[in-house]
Amino acid sequence: MLAETILVALIALVTIMVPGFLCALALLRKTELNLFEITIIGFILGFMFPATLTWLESYLMNYIHFFTYSAGLFAANALIITIIAAIICYQQGAFKGFKEEYLTKGNEHDASHRPLHHSKNANWWVWAVLFLLMLTVFITRLQSIVIAPIFFEFDPYFDMIDTQYILTYGQEILYDHASWPAVATGTDHRVEPIIPYVEAYWYDLSNAFGSNYQTLSTTLLSLVGGVYPPITAALLVFVIFMILYHEYNEYIALLAAGFTATMPVLFTTFIAGEQLVEPWGIFALFFFIAAYMLAVKNPKNYRLAVLAGIAFASNFLGAHYYTVTVGVYVVYILLQGIIDVIKGMSNEDFYKMNAIVIAIITVSFALFLPFSSTLQSRVPTVIGVPIVIAGPIIALLLIAFMDYGIKFLKKNNIVFKDLDVKSRSLWVGIIVIIALLLVLLTPLGSPIQHYLTLSTKFTTPSSPLFMTVEEYIPTGFFYDFGAQGLGVMAQSIGGIPIMVWIVTVLAVVLIAMSIFFRNSRTGILYMAIALPLMFAGFSEVKYLPHFGIAYIIFFCIILGELCYWAEQNFKIGFATKKEIAAEQGGQLLESDKARSAQIQALILAVGLFFLSTILAIIYLFYAAMSGKFKDKNLQTYAYGLGVLFIIAIIVVLIASQIVLYGESSSYLDAFGAGIVALQSSSQTQLCNTLGQSGATLGYSIYCNTIPQYWLNAMAWIKQNVGPNAPRVLSWWDYGDWINWFGNSNAFLRGDNANATEDYATAAHYVLNTYTPQDLANFMNGNQSKYVLFDQDLISKWQALDFLACIYTNQTSYQYAIAAGQSQSPPEPYALGTSECEVEHDPQYALIPYAALVQSNITQQSINYYCSMSTSTEQYVIAFLVVGNNLTNQSICVNIVPNNLGVLKTYTSNGVALNAYIQSQNYLGIVNVQGTPFVEYMMVYVPNGPNQTITDAPSQFYTSNYYKGFILGNLTGFTEVYPSNGIGINYVNGTYPIRIYELNNFTGSLPPINSKPSWVHNNYSIPG
Repeated sequence: MLAETILVALIALVTIMVPGFLCALALLRKTELNLFEITIIGFILGFMFPATLTWLESYLMNYIHFFTYSAGLFAANALIITIIAAIICYQQGAFKGFKEEYLTKGNEHDASHRPLHHSKNANWWVWAVLFLLMLTVFITRLQSIVIAPIFFEFDPYFDMIDTQYILTYGQEILYDHASWPAVATGTDHRVEPIIPYVEAYWYDLSNAFGSNYQTLSTTLLSLVGGVYPPITAALLVFVIFMILYHEYNEYIALLAAGFTATMPVLFTTFIAGEQLVEPWGIFALFFFIAAYMLAVKNPKNYRLAVLAGIAFASNFLGAHYYTVTVGVYVVYILLQGIIDVIKGMSNEDFYKMNAIVIAIITVSFALFLPFSSTLQSRVPTVIGVPIVIAGPIIALLLIAFMDYGIKFLKKNNIVFKDLDVKSRSLWVGIIVIIALLLVLLTPLGSPIQHYLTLSTKFTTPSSPLFMTVEEYIPTGFFYDFGAQGLGVMAQSIGGIPIMVWIVTVLAVVLIAMSIFFRNSRTGILYMAIALPLMFAGFSEVKYLPHFGIAYIIFFCIILGELCYWAEQNFKIGFATKKEIAAEQGGQLLESDKARSAQIQALILAVGLFFLSTILAIIYLFYAAMSGKFKDKNLQTYAYGLGVLFIIAIIVVLIASQIVLYGESSSYLDAFGAGIVALQSSSQTQLCNTLGQSGATLGYSIYCNTIPQYWLNAMAWIKQNVGPNAPRVLSWWDYGDWINWFGNSNAFLRGDNANATEDYATAAHYVLNTYTPQDLANFMNGNQSKYVLFDQDLISKWQALDFLACIYTNQTSYQYAIAAGQSQSPPEPYALGTSECEVEHDPQYALIPYAALVQSNITQQSINYYCSMSTSTEQYVIAFLVVGNNLTNQSICVNIVPNNLGVLKTYTSNGVALNAYIQSQNYLGIVNVQGTPFVEYMMVYVPNGPNQTITDAPSQFYTSNYYKGFILGNLTGFTEVYPSNGIGINYVNGTYPIRIYELNNFTGSLPPINSKPSWVHNNYSIPG
């Protein structure tokens, strides 16, 4: 097995590296890039090009059946690319002098365009450290491969199904009918092609040299696909290094790479199992920034412009992040162009370089356009041209009009007689005002307004449905970014994210200074990416990874700019190094150079402290004692800074009992969890150990799995329903699981073709006005014969309740926002406050935590207990809650459970109630006026005729969900899973999922995607 795995990995690596390296060498040999950089860029191109060519050929498969996907076709494409690239390399002389330049003497180059001097060939150890960092990033993220086949996420399985379709149908099919019957033609299920085609090839290789499955194995597909996110994690480290390396120096670049490798949110976003397009999308965005930054610095070298165009294309060929990327690109063109026009610094290279980038974007997106990928229809257009193409073209034409327009007017003595800064500013101001008026007052502005609306939709709670989705939870300026994934470098102080504020503001100020004082063109690029990602990061948790990377760049820009000003002896002004040297007698004093280098060392030590506290302290004391700091004052500062770091560690240890290691603690957690995994005899033992030790990162690596009860239910669906049967109705979260693990058709799924159907489903689950017969009619109308109820909906009830009331117009999006604004402090929105929602809430019991866990006698209170003269047993008081408010009602609970784990409840007089609590079904701990309570849901059982509950405290207890899931009795339906499920479900894991079959199903069957007759493979979807 190991030998087969190694063989497959080697074949896959050769297929990537050989064509990719030759392509990169042909393109970048005559640039300033180092061999290591060319090699890694070659890996990126090798990852992209064979998959892209195989996908492009799929356009022809209906006419030339040879182009139907196969592993042989993919490998042939890799060979074709290799031959073509080798010919181009030979034709351009890319191999001449290769050994002497790259492998022997290196190649120094002019670094005057950078504020800090370094060479094309930095010391070998820099590239060795970077490679080691990338390798450890890959290994740590790959640790979770053991759970990739059952990774607990919903959306990744939507993307994996695309790879399944390539293997089954020979291409990504345009529409499938696995969900959303409201769309007659089916749902667009084409994700961007690079990742699915690479995964399909890897699957074929693994299957050919391994198990030889005759039907498609979702387990094997998950395993091979699980390699992709760790690869992009390593590549992201590289591109972030490139950005800071070519802007400052190798030391700051290595710090940036280290932060990218260790930031917790970037760790979990790229682990095996997260098989969304998001890992590639995040990487591709910053790949474009890195490549375009090189082109901006070297506008005469058009090869770098070609690389930037390819990098942009990777955004839409591998993910749907291109709307973000084009926004950054357009903003940069406008900002840079306007500044150049005002200063009279415009030149043809700016236009030529961007024209090349735009030409590559245009050609590649034109080829991509007929593909009709998911979300592609939402891209705004300008006169029918997608804004991905039209946006940069219009921006560049607008700048050209500003530039050449005023020159034309000056040449013909029209209006402007002198082209000074004042006249240029006036001209630019007039054009900008006219452009804004056209955008605001004419149809010409509708595409831009559409683009802004689209951006706002995905960065704000723009719909009732988005208000209930976890990834759209608002962040805001007081969000705890550090604890939620940005780590030590963004820790809050006193509950306020002061570090985030300081870093963000200071970085923006220093970037602005670099633009103002030294005409930094890349500073404008960083500003263009900073502002959108800042807005997104302060909007929703979904964008924490994106903001995290921008935050790393901000942090390192601060270090770089401080080092720059130290090199300039902190002389802030327009003076150049030559002018400073002239003031000092024609040359920079050696003492000033040495002092500057020592100050930079202290600045870098501060950055290193946030990465690794221990390394920073060791470095400072070693440097101080070894005589690196010739200046005695700076030597004293080094000692003092080291002592300050030690004090900080001690303070944190005393305050939180946690040793402060810096961002590198994520590596310690990951490798520590790996050691525990090697020593554990079972997955259960491993997860228990990690859970008890509080190793949250290690737990997410090894234990973030779909619960077994869900896998059991999906196995039943796969065996008893199948792909050619009616749909399974469930809450939308589980639609992709039903498709992937259950191999059956769902009704709801996460791609949300029609959000109204989500609201309708919630209403039929929640509202007692919808009877079982109404549920049956609803299911017959949407091709669903089975309905699934699960215990997890209890914790998600607020979302269903809100959307159900939205569906019946008993609350609204605006009401939720107003309710949030009335909170203290105000919140973006608040759910669960409308009369409709409260009426359909369950009743909850709050039991004092200290009374249940009596480990600390000092926390006990006589007020926690009931005094019953009729019994000698101990009863604990519980407060009843409906909605968000405590009622005046309290009950007494016998905390000794029966054989079902059920706690009986009584009045204060000892009269038994018709209500029960499941001892192990607690919903969490809530604090009421400083006292911790354990929250439970009250279960009421029928006590009247026809299974009625006469003392139900809310309408929750007459809903279809309660009847089906708790009572196990849904009129007109038969419970089919579990087959032995009968009676009251007290929710102790007894029946965590219940599936009912509609007795009188009259709905139609979902359509079936037919397989083309010429597709001959052994992969049929099992059923």
